[in-house]
Amino acid sequence: MYTTLRRLLIIAILIMAITAIITLAASSASQFTTQLRPFKVIKTPYSIIEYFNYSSVSEPQLIIRAYFQNKPINITVSLFAITQRYIIPIGYYRGFGLVSIALDNSSVINASEAWFSHYGDAVWPSLLAIVTYINNDEVYNAFIAIPYPPSYITWNKPLTIVSIVNMSSIKPIVIRGKGSMPSSALYNSIKDPVNTPQVNTSPGSGGGNYGYTYVGSCEISDTYAPEPGSGWVLEDCQEYQGPLVQFFIGWSENALSNSGIELFSFWDVYGGVPSGNGFYGTVNETNPSTGYSFINLVGPLITFNQNMNIELANGWSFVEVQPDLSLSEGTYQESTQNGGLIYQVNGPGFVYLYFDSYVAFVSWYQPSTGIWANGTYVLGLASDSYPGSGNTLYLLPGIDMGNGPVSGMFNGYFSTGYSISQLITDGSWFSSSNGVSTQCNIEYSGVTSNEIAYFFDNVISSYGPTPAGIAYAVGSVLASIFISFISPPAGVALSTVFSIVDTAVGFMIPTTAQQVQFYENANVAIEFNPNNYNFYTTFLGVEAYNPSTGNTYYWPMGMIINYTSYYLQPEYGYQCNS
Repeated sequence: MYTTLRRLLIIAILIMAITAIITLAASSASQFTTQLRPFKVIKTPYSIIEYFNYSSVSEPQLIIRAYFQNKPINITVSLFAITQRYIIPIGYYRGFGLVSIALDNSSVINASEAWFSHYGDAVWPSLLAIVTYINNDEVYNAFIAIPYPPSYITWNKPLTIVSIVNMSSIKPIVIRGKGSMPSSALYNSIKDPVNTPQVNTSPGSGGGNYGYTYVGSCEISDTYAPEPGSGWVLEDCQEYQGPLVQFFIGWSENALSNSGIELFSFWDVYGGVPSGNGFYGTVNETNPSTGYSFINLVGPLITFNQNMNIELANGWSFVEVQPDLSLSEGTYQESTQNGGLIYQVNGPGFVYLYFDSYVAFVSWYQPSTGIWANGTYVLGLASDSYPGSGNTLYLLPGIDMGNGPVSGMFNGYFSTGYSISQLITDGSWFSSSNGVSTQCNIEYSGVTSNEIAYFFDNVISSYGPTPAGIAYAVGSVLASIFISFISPPAGVALSTVFSIVDTAVGFMIPTTAQQVQFYENANVAIEFNPNNYNFYTTFLGVEAYNPSTGNTYYWPMGMIINYTSYYLQPEYGYQCNS
């Protein structure tokens, strides 16, 4: 009896001690965040991130606090760092209500130094944290990017980053048995699909990768033993260099040969990025029980710590397209004239403006639940779009005659049975015999006897894509490349695989509560024969991101010129802004 009572007393004392430690840690973190004033605050759909010029330990630290329905919970944190070439595993951490992580890890320091040596503190990279909470058969995963000032890590300056995560705002995955689509079979069908990567030349000039050049694997071997519980593993990471399209103009073959159009162009291209804005990516999280997947926004992956300007590269004042039926069909030639770039083309295609970027296609896997997620992350800009010094980002022009990135977006959807019916469409019909007919809200201006003009900033504001801004479905392009290497498991349709591999990349999404966002402008002019013309303009736009609805697709703002009808009108009609 005495022994039993003694054991019970010891257990009670231990429980009291552990409770006191947890309470003290939570209390200290709470007092820390309330008594000190952060020098920076970032708000994301799932979390608030605060930065303090203080550390209670000898090195910079990261504190992640998580709650569910206003109560602390048991969490697992899987932490990774990024460079322009790699996603680097840092470690796994467990805690009740919070975890505290010292940022003196050599992998964090190496990643920080790689950024600081090139950009200083003008660019803040992010740590990638996957916070997991399991409640019976419901699994909540928060994919969070935590920007940090690289000089603080590199020079070991006092810094505490506190990320407060509301797990109640996360859409859970409910695990109920193995379901009709075994995750292992589907996962193995997409893992490491690039066995013999094709190396492409400049965007749109040929090859099978839609203007993307394969850079290599961005995966680094784990420096620690995999966490046996609910942690996440980076199973695959493939990196490409290629275009982040911002604007495009497409045209059909008859639009140039029969419509009376003599030329069209981008002009007056400019923009800006307020400090605190950056690149976002997404992950498409998949339920192994049902195969259902939904997209989660991740970011900011890279944040600009200063106001940035956006200009057209090489000092060009315009980018122009002219029909030239003397060329071989499906080809083009380019020249410079009067301070601009001119493409002469024969055949259908697209002209577009883009940022040259490094994009990673990643596969995350959670062994304990069978959940996995594919993602598309922007790891950096190439030097021709951001030289690394100064405060200007450069948009580059590209031409796509059927094998570039814009074609890749459309092919990715149509080849797998998907449509773009979810996109906003709008436009006008111009005819020398019937005048002008305008659909929905888009307004044109500058109509003369032989010219019309559109202002894309007005088009964008008509549909108010806040807070997503302009964004680009580069994931559908990479998915199209990867699908060519995939053999789906028995009983799984290719379109099902595509819907899961398909991801998206967001660009310049505001990180502040004030919804301050970047702005871009690129006007479009169309010149035509005043005596005989007939053509239709159709706009394809983006919708605002809503984290509560999940499966949202992003496209750049673009316009397609057709000769006989609005683009896809017979199939889908119009979807005006509501």
